[in-house]
Amino acid sequence: MQGLPGALQQQIDAAIDIAEVLLRREIFTLAIPVSKKAAIDEYVKRASVPSAIILGAVVSMVELPCTGGVYLAILGLLGDRMTLAEGIPYLLLYNLIFVLPLILILLVVYWGGTPERMEAYRAGSRRRVRLLIGIVMVALGVAMLAGVV
Repeated sequence: MQGLPGALQQQIDAAIDIAEVLLRREIFTLAIPVSKKAAIDEYVKRASVPSAIILGAVVSMVELPCTGGVYLAILGLLGDRMTLAEGIPYLLLYNLIFVLPLILILLVVYWGGTPERMEAYRAGSRRRVRLLIGIVMVALGVAMLAGVV
């Protein structure tokens, strides 16, 4: 039952994503409030290199549960009950899923994609992407609860 809390949290997050898409409104948003963006922009303009390093460290710690949870879980499984040969495919899959979109975005920008066009595409695809992510998270949570993963 080690994975139960993480799997349950994953199910809650997935349900929120799916509900927000189906209800066509945001119930809980994890975005920075529009009212705070101007203040953040002002701080960014006055930032020094040391403050940027500190901010980067803080942001990394806050994002770790979102971006590193799966990675840390795989590393935990490797340490607990998997051999290196069993764990490497999971690490490769994680890196493919996490890094491949970043590489694709970089290539689109390199080949002439403008920030305006990319933002328009992101905004237009947001609902479909959130629904897809919600469905995948439900499937992963069910697999974790069933002991498949």
